[in-house]
Amino acid sequence: MRMKLIKFSFLATATIAALALSGPETRAQGILNEEIAPPNSKLISKSKFFMSVVNKPGAPRNEITLRLFNPYPIQGCAAISPFYVDYEVLANMVRVNMDFPIVDVDRSVRYPHYECKYSGNDASADITLNLEELNEKMVTRMLFKSPDQSLPYAIYFDDNVFRLTPVANDALESLIYWRLPENTIVLSIPGENGDLTKKDPDLIAQLYSRAQARNLTPIQDVVSGFVPNSRRVNRFFFVDESGALADTLTEGEQAPFEVLQTTEPFYGPNGKYDKAVDINVTASLPASDD
Repeated sequence: MRMKLIKFSFLATATIAALALSGPETRAQGILNEEIAPPNSKLISKSKFFMSVVNKPGAPRNEITLRLFNPYPIQGCAAISPFYVDYEVLANMVRVNMDFPIVDVDRSVRYPHYECKYSGNDASADITLNLEELNEKMVTRMLFKSPDQSLPYAIYFDDNVFRLTPVANDALESLIYWRLPENTIVLSIPGENGDLTKKDPDLIAQLYSRAQARNLTPIQDVVSGFVPNSRRVNRFFFVDESGALADTLTEGEQAPFEVLQTTEPFYGPNGKYDKAVDINVTASLPASDD
């Protein structure tokens, strides 16, 4: 099962004070209420925390895993309190209770030539939602609650998409991730700057033609309304219904797929001319942030 990653972030250490989204499918940013944050936690002032939908290979299709985490590893001689996150289903609402970790210095006894236990830590916690349970209980709302703030969202999900829409808050936009079918393949054109669908549509038409010749189906023909992450360009989604290609790929692998041809302007001794250029296309399984 492949799912689209969605994440939002909020600047917080002990509380959520406010949120403001910077994009519909990626992140919402908030503000740290420093007046009531624990003093030691200010060692990492305005620390960012994200919520993401995590792709877990082999996970049941009816499960969605949400991960709340600090995207910047905390390195050095530091102690981190547990990152508390849990949830409960109350009537038609999922209530997510959150309290943030406190980062403190290593306060163990010092002595000459002392060496602390240096480590790199990611403060994170996962919760797993069972969509069948949510459907049976007719859940329509989700409430993210810290000790000092509550953020209500409306929930919608079907076979293709899971959506969280903020309630009565025009400053926020919906959070969306796509539940991609089994054997979804991502074809990428690495190293190319800018959106090639706009810069070189003929090249992208060539990519789609080659993919379909190898029995790959464009994701838009399978998942109605699918929209890729606009912040990650030159990645194109297909479904390998036979599994012939998908079965040869492993997590994180970028395998050669095809070599396309295009032209680019060059300047030689006789002036400008169009030079033939090979464009390498790679195939992979969807990444955690797809």
